[in-house]
Amino acid sequence: MRFVGKGLFVYSDPGAAKAILSQVLQIKKEIQDYRIYSNRVYSFAEKFGLSVETDQYSVSQIFDLYQPNFLFTGTSYTTDYELKFINEAQKRKIPSYSYIDHYVLLKKRFQMKDRVIFPDEVLVIDERAK
Repeated sequence: MRFVGKGLFVYSDPGAAKAILSQVLQIKKEIQDYRIYSNRVYSFAEKFGLSVETDQYSVSQIFDLYQPNFLFTGTSYTTDYELKFINEAQKRKIPSYSYIDHYVLLKKRFQMKDRVIFPDEVLVIDERAK
């Protein structure tokens, strides 16, 4: 998988945060630009040396202002934060990717109220999860 252009990276869960921040570190020189958003602040994020923005704008405003070429999210089963971004990416026909960092409640991680919202691709931790 090769990411091109401007990336929007989103997480809520601490496990996903580390995976997302690590991914940004790996590819930030290969892409045009990136933005990272979270609805939670974790002290360990500072160790990555990356700027993480919090909810100053609505999800649609973030997409309007930044105009990403792709979305990369973590997954959470306690919040639908990432799902709101996946939903917006789908509306705008922007490719979306999500990383699952744990085996617990796989389907619930993509459930928003009464419907399931899957990204274009789901990346898993290992073969067992696949």
